[in-house]
Amino acid sequence: MNAYFKFLIESLVKRLSRTQEEKLYLKGQKAERKQPVLVSLFGMLPFSLGMVFKKNKK
Repeated sequence: MNAYFKFLIESLVKRLSRTQEEKLYLKGQKAERKQPVLVSLFGMLPFSLGMVFKKNKK
């Protein structure tokens, strides 16, 4: 059996054997690590511009 297919089968079995609590925990961890799209594309520039415009409105 090819090593790649063995890896795929093992990872699939591991993924399917997770409990519901583990799935929710991992989903929460993934959501915490995920950056907003604007930050991943343009860095902090959109946030800094937004803060400048908010200060000018007040």
